Amino acid sequence: MARPTKAESAIKRDPHQLILHSAREEIQKNGILGLRVAEVAKNAHYSVSAIYRLFGDRDGLLAQVLGDMYEELLTDRASRLKSHISEHGEISVDDIVALAPAPSSPETLAIGRTRVQILAVAATNPALEARLKEIAQRHFKNLSGYISQLKSRLPDGQVFDDRVFTIVIVNQLLYYNSLLGNYATSDDDYYRFLKDKVTSIA
Repeated sequence: MARPTKAESAIKRDPHQLILHSAREEIQKNGILGLRVAEVAKNAHYSVSAIYRLFGDRDGLLAQVLGDMYEELLTDRASRLKSHISEHGEISVDDIVALAPAPSSPETLAIGRTRVQILAVAATNPALEARLKEIAQRHFKNLSGYISQLKSRLPDGQVFDDRVFTIVIVNQLLYYNSLLGNYATSDDDYYRFLKDKVTSIA
């Protein structure tokens, strides 16, 4: 039998982490809206009152666990972008456009579904909304820095309107495209549109 990792051992010793781990499992099983504090408590081997002592209430628990999930989504995207920058010298507009998530990608759709659910909860959970604002603003600032690095590596004569990333991509949820069926924008059309917009400065 494999020995537990340090992270797994830490979770077993820390009630806070154990409850968050249990909440994630409950979300994976029943979705965000189906999270039941009683089930989280049961699976974490703590009482509901212990959860409320640590997190205040159900909203406090959701603010912590969904904020963590949102942070991880943005951190994963940022690390991929950072890795792409460090692996390439000169970068073309085509390279930049290819960094955008494909509308039909299963990963893009899964992330979109998760984001929609988290944002829906934030609309009625002030603690989660405040946390998402802090996370989003910090990551947006980092994204702007990465975009500046990309622009500085373009060959002479190639222009790049970074508003395509800071306005079009950051502010859209590609998940909605999957709901359009035959009316959905194809990946090829999407990337052609981005390339046209990326190189046209108003």
